[in-house]
Parts: sequence; structure tokens; C-alpha cells
Amino acid sequence: MLSGACRQLFTQLPQDAQQQFDHQLRHILKSSDVGKDAMLLLWCFGIVLLVEYPEGSGGSQGQRFNQTAPTLSVKKDWQTASGQKLFLGSASLYRTITLASLSVIWAIKGGVGVSDEEAIEGIRIASRVLRVIDEDVRENWPRSDTRAKSTFLKLVEKIERLEKNTTICFEAAAFHALIVGTKGLQQTVVAQYELCLTHVISSVTEIHLEDSLSESLSLFAVSVRLCGTCAKS
Repeated sequence: MLSGACRQLFTQLPQDAQQQFDHQLRHILKSSDVGKDAMLLLWCFGIVLLVEYPEGSGGSQGQRFNQTAPTLSVKKDWQTASGQKLFLGSASLYRTITLASLSVIWAIKGGVGVSDEEAIEGIRIASRVLRVIDEDVRENWPRSDTRAKSTFLKLVEKIERLEKNTTICFEAAAFHALIVGTKGLQQTVVAQYELCLTHVISSVTEIHLEDSLSESLSLFAVSVRLCGTCAKS
């Protein structure tokens, strides 16, 4: 499903098979522990979005889930039990942001058996999850409870330690920006984003950055200009 070849698979299943599939998916998403299951959680997040947005979660057949995908709208009427588990109610939304952030932290920490390609796709899925959550909920999440605050600080720390010339760094910085918005961006992350942006734009091998670029550029643009002005003065 995530590769794009079988995006309509869920809707073609019999009703009882759909319910069983949804039940099993929801069971996985009930986990509050991430760790080694981080990538599994991210794949499940992606499948939920594909099921809930069968016509708007990815590109044409054969493309990866998060490549050249249109912007997803914020929904209030989640049809599946797994979608409701992730997105119905403020408590669920805060929990989902926490799990997505912890999964990104795991994906970028290195030395845990996650390839660069998997990490990039995982972060992009996590970013897609954030895009279907209202901006005010995302920005308030770091202050919602102690676990959220600790997770957010750990996320920033991990991003700041990433190599600056990697697409992983760029995607992670863009994910961070989706959480804090334009007013919450820290100067260290802005400077890091600039360096990453220079690399990914100049790379002849990197493709399918449309989503990340369109979203992150609008969030970072003002802060980047301010940093440049401060540097000149």
C-alpha cells in the first residue's frame, strides 16, 4: 500500500475483512512504547492516512507514499477505528504527535538498523501526520504534558547533532518546523536548515522533495531572512 501500487486495496476488501484489518491496525497503534517498533508505527501511520485519504495520500500508481503528494486537509470525521485512535480528540492528537516524534528520534539516532532511505521516508510520513492536525494543537503539544516536553527537547537535541549535509537532516528540521511554527523556530535549527537546504538543492540525485520544500520553505523563510540580516549587521 505504501509503495502506491495497491492504494485502493482496502476499499476492495469485503466489509468483514476491512473491519478485521482496521482492528489489527488499531491494536498496533495502541502501543505507547516506541523503541525498536518505531518504523512499524510510522508505516502504520502511513497506512491509516492512505485508508482515510484514498484519493489524496500519494502520487500516481507506483510512487512512494509521500512523494509528490497533494496537501491533506484536516478532517473531523475519521471513518476507521485506527484513524479515530490517532486523530479523534485532543488527547489522541497529543499522543499521536508524541509517538510520531519519538519515532522520528529513533529513525535519526543512527546505529539501530534503520537505513537512510527508511529514515527519510519515515520522517516524511510523520510530517504527513502532522499536516492533518490543526496548527494550534501542534504548537501547543510541547507544553501539553511532561512527556511531550521531554520528547520535544530530545527531538531538538537529536536534530542539532545530525550531519548538516544530509537529506535526513533536512527532513528532520522540516518536521520540527511543523511542530513549532514560524514563531517557535530556534536560531540553531534555522541555521542548520539553511545548510541542509543548500545540500539537497545542489544534489543531483535527490528527488521527490516537493512536499518537504513547499511546507518547510514557508515556515523557515522569515527566520532565514532575519538570520541573514543579523549576520550582515
